[in-house]
Amino acid sequence: MSDRVRITGVVGLARRVRHELAEGVSPARLESLREAVRQALEVTDRALKDAGAGPAALPAPTRAAYQFLAGVDFSSVQPAHDAANDAPPPGTVHFPGLRAWLDDTLTRLSLAEDDGRRQSVYENIQATGATMERGLRTSGILDGQLKPEARAIRDWLAYFVRAENFAAYLRGLALAQAAFAEAQARQGRFRAPVVIHFRPMKGVYRVRATADGTVVHLPTPMITFDEPTFRLLAGLALLREGGKRPVLDAMASPAYQAVLLQVEPRGDGSEEVPGLHHSLSDALERVRVAYFGDELRRPALCWSRTFTGCKFGHYDPVRDTVMVSASLDRRDVPEHVIDFIVYHELVHRKLGVRWTGDRRDAHTPEFRAEEKRFARYAEVQTFLDRFVRDHVAPLVMPGRP
Repeated sequence: MSDRVRITGVVGLARRVRHELAEGVSPARLESLREAVRQALEVTDRALKDAGAGPAALPAPTRAAYQFLAGVDFSSVQPAHDAANDAPPPGTVHFPGLRAWLDDTLTRLSLAEDDGRRQSVYENIQATGATMERGLRTSGILDGQLKPEARAIRDWLAYFVRAENFAAYLRGLALAQAAFAEAQARQGRFRAPVVIHFRPMKGVYRVRATADGTVVHLPTPMITFDEPTFRLLAGLALLREGGKRPVLDAMASPAYQAVLLQVEPRGDGSEEVPGLHHSLSDALERVRVAYFGDELRRPALCWSRTFTGCKFGHYDPVRDTVMVSASLDRRDVPEHVIDFIVYHELVHRKLGVRWTGDRRDAHTPEFRAEEKRFARYAEVQTFLDRFVRDHVAPLVMPGRP
């Protein structure tokens, strides 16, 4: 929409403020956050005034973040006097150039033509991992203080510094290269060579045409795929042949999951952090007692990293993670609404997805019947409808949660 008012930094600030206040901050840091919020609101209000618009003109995530910042009552926040004034806030520490290093390393590995070049890349991975760990120990940086991308690459390094895991990478790379080269030769859009990166990422694949060829990003645990699965994946990515179902089934396999648990031992940066107003762990326990009993295996829990406007929850079966929108971590959102979102996603987990050919249907009649077992279902729907009208409108939401 051309009439949108776009302002950078508001979403990131809201995420940082929410995390820091939930974790506890020193008096000095509390005042620093208060001033940052004041300035951000002032800049946003001025931009809206100049555009002759209201908050509805902001993109949905920015609008939700703006509303969150405007609603923070700093006078009611109790500072944590034992918190270090100079400690880096959660999720703020990064390593400049780390992503570029990973891009270059994986490209060199994919293009390496002999064992000597591959060994050189491996030695560089070992040296970089050791340097990173030494720097973190010397600086006293904790896991939670790292930015999500830095944490993900750190975990990737920790896995592949081990010789047997690097060897598994090379085996997967050889199979993937053969499958993608064959698919590339059958089409005219993507040029050779096809460079394969197994790396930290969400999703199934990413394909990017470059001046020098084609780059394909694949999730790290796909190093476990066999030749037929890589052929299916290459056909899907480069030729738009087939469907995702066989690939998604392979991503749910024990071999894939075993590697996933090792390359994401600390999570992907979205693991549960304390909510500012609600606890996902408490919500899960209430839902477990009321609807599932002792047979419920605990999933990972997380708040969304941004203030979503189009989705209140999500279940990721690959990572066995229930996500709840940070937009709902508000004082005026009742506890039972958070419980319902957790329950809704656990029903997805319980029933899975029905496939008709390659078409997925998660909200089946069976799912809808199960969903309505929630004791305050109608009350929650009324609240969410009002929440959408007050905080998300005039955008149209495609579905809830």
